[in-house]
Amino acid sequence: MTTRVVLDYRTKKRKRGPHAKCATCRARKVKCDGNQPCAHCALADTECVYGSEPLTKAKSDAILETVLRLEDRLSHISASHPSLRSPPSPDTVPPATRSPQTVTTDRQPSSITGARQLVQDVRHTRNESLDNAVLSAEHTSTTESVLAWPYFDICHSLRSQYQPIFALEQQRSKFSPAAAHQLPFLDPSEAHTIIKAFQDVVNFSYPTVLASILNDVEHRTLKGPNDDSVEACLALLIMALGCACRVVQFLNPDVIPSNSPDQQVIRSRLLAQTYFDLYLQRLSVVHLEVSTTSTQCVFFTALFFAYLQRPLQAWAYISMTAAKCRLLLSYSSADAGVDTECLRRIFWSCFILESDYIAELAALPQTGVSDMESLVPYPALYQTSEDHIEREHSSLYFLACVSMRRLLNRVHDLLYAPETGVAFDDARFPHVVTELDHQLEEWRECLPPFFHFTVDESKTETQHGGFLRQRYLTCRAVIYRPFLNQVLSQTSHGELVGSNVLDKSEICLRMCLLHILNLRAYSQTVLVDTWICSLSMASTMLLLLAASRIPDLKARLTDDVLSVGNHLCELIEPWMSVHGDQKSPSVRQSLWMISEIDGLLHRVLEKGE
Repeated sequence: MTTRVVLDYRTKKRKRGPHAKCATCRARKVKCDGNQPCAHCALADTECVYGSEPLTKAKSDAILETVLRLEDRLSHISASHPSLRSPPSPDTVPPATRSPQTVTTDRQPSSITGARQLVQDVRHTRNESLDNAVLSAEHTSTTESVLAWPYFDICHSLRSQYQPIFALEQQRSKFSPAAAHQLPFLDPSEAHTIIKAFQDVVNFSYPTVLASILNDVEHRTLKGPNDDSVEACLALLIMALGCACRVVQFLNPDVIPSNSPDQQVIRSRLLAQTYFDLYLQRLSVVHLEVSTTSTQCVFFTALFFAYLQRPLQAWAYISMTAAKCRLLLSYSSADAGVDTECLRRIFWSCFILESDYIAELAALPQTGVSDMESLVPYPALYQTSEDHIEREHSSLYFLACVSMRRLLNRVHDLLYAPETGVAFDDARFPHVVTELDHQLEEWRECLPPFFHFTVDESKTETQHGGFLRQRYLTCRAVIYRPFLNQVLSQTSHGELVGSNVLDKSEICLRMCLLHILNLRAYSQTVLVDTWICSLSMASTMLLLLAASRIPDLKARLTDDVLSVGNHLCELIEPWMSVHGDQKSPSVRQSLWMISEIDGLLHRVLEKGE
């Protein structure tokens, strides 16, 4: 009897489904007797309505997915028929953004025209095989791989004196934090200036800290963060990075006039180290806690080691950050809150930085962020600044950097993966190069106006536009490098080289030259990328040297080639000691290589050796 009643109850409930409650009882989350009117509605003398099915999360997901799919079709139609396009309106509000292969409903759209196109990440439905954004281990496009080319066998000085990057960094003097410090005394004006520097450099390029948290850090700093909480650790790190940002800003006359007193630079450098030492004394607190705040701390530790130009330590903390991110994102709720959005932004920051390091140290163990990058949504609304324009610009800049890093990874993987790369397959690589170049140009065309740049030596409106141009030039040079390889190979075998191949090689060389000539003391470059930049520039100089020894390519090099060595040395030498006296041996070696290659270029181009 009991069993029969239960079965009857289940049958009835399944039949009525979501209509088992009236709208009023469902809204109040109370039991409904199913009558018309029900007891609650009769008592309250309200209308009793059935049949209004609630819109569940799954249904809203499905609706949004359908809308986005339709918009994708429209965008492809528009791209195929330029006449159908209309000029973009500054008031246009793009639909919600999504990560590749992932639809999200928990984010608000950007209000800046171009966000939609940017987060499309130059995907092409006609060729999904080119959507791989994982940088292959042991790829063959590092500086050391280029130096190993047979075309440099005659450069005995470069080969004989060169030491492997990993060995140099592993064997350097160990990092030793100073003894315990007292908390520095700051007046409110200086504390605000330091927080502002952090906001302008770190929190613009890697927008992961809420404006409210920065206000709290400023308050803690003036009061004195004497406790050992993870929040106090975060405050110390933000102050350390803020002071480091002040140091690098002094190198850029466009940010701070070059006549600034040396005492300000020295004080900012000492404050940065003092705050970092104080943080390191509490480091166990960060390691032992599994939370969003502790993840932020580990990430900022990586950034500070990048500022110190210690790539192995920076990579180690990037790996720890990625592990915490993956753990917390795996167990986060489906509804994105503030913590989840913060973790996603840190995740994408790790993706960028890990890829940058693996681009030069190809054997570094990967953290796994690339394995799940297609499953993590792109950044959405996050109150990193009280200025809504700055907040939008920062988010779009971050999206541009993520999108470019994904494209760079695709380029390295398709062309230079150890087993499957096509860079040395003359029959296959031209088609891949054409497609990758098309994706790169789409990326550039989708940039918002305030990040636009021209492909020449013209000054950009902002240093962020200048930084993106450097990324673009790097990517295009790497895309067209197979044509340079083809010229070098055919020439070494005494074969004739077609004019088309020479023209495409010239594109690679022109991008290399512009990449060097457009390098500036951008705050993000000096703070985080000095080590990476020095290696990249040494590699670029090697390509110019290789081309100078081929008559057909030598004729296509401009006189600017003779000035690039001095330009790089004058820029990068001050960066080496921006943090203090402990210089990176691999950065020092890169500068030595640049100087040596510059001398060889002068002998080849001026004396015909």
